[in-house]
Amino acid sequence: MPTLNLRRPVPAIAHADTAHAEEHSMSTARRIAALEGNLNQTLDWVSRFDNKSSIVLGASTGMLGLLSTLAPPIGSWTPFVIVTTVLSVGLLATSLLLVYVGTSPQIRGVSRSILYFGSIGRRNFDEYRREFLEQTPEAYQDELLGQCHRNSQVLCHKLRFLRLAYASLFLAVLPWTVSVFLFRSI
Repeated sequence: MPTLNLRRPVPAIAHADTAHAEEHSMSTARRIAALEGNLNQTLDWVSRFDNKSSIVLGASTGMLGLLSTLAPPIGSWTPFVIVTTVLSVGLLATSLLLVYVGTSPQIRGVSRSILYFGSIGRRNFDEYRREFLEQTPEAYQDELLGQCHRNSQVLCHKLRFLRLAYASLFLAVLPWTVSVFLFRSI
């Protein structure tokens, strides 16, 4: 599959003459190649998201585990210990919830797509094969446009929740550290 470096900007067409502009416009094959490259980069970012979310998941779980291991009997907690512990547990639980929301599958797709796995899986093989082989380059280009757009929406959703999960984890560090110190001194 050909790839295209999408980081290098495509020069804008600065010609008012339509015939001259058509000479510089992308062919359907080049647009398809660019869209395939864009879709591959977007899907690569989805796997990067999964790797980054596991960092938050592991750190939050480990910090909660250490708190529960070190926690003295509740009867010995002072009001300050209660505040720092509730704050750190709340922030860590929030980071876990945000990771969960960000990683939950976003499988809303087009009902008759030839590229979306959910739509492909609802067909029998012969039906899918026939539809795939009968498509025009323009129809394939439209499919790619739809997949690039939908996967970009999903990725934006995932990254928004990952940023919030990182922020919640970061905010939990200070009260968590204080709680650990106080638990060890009780």
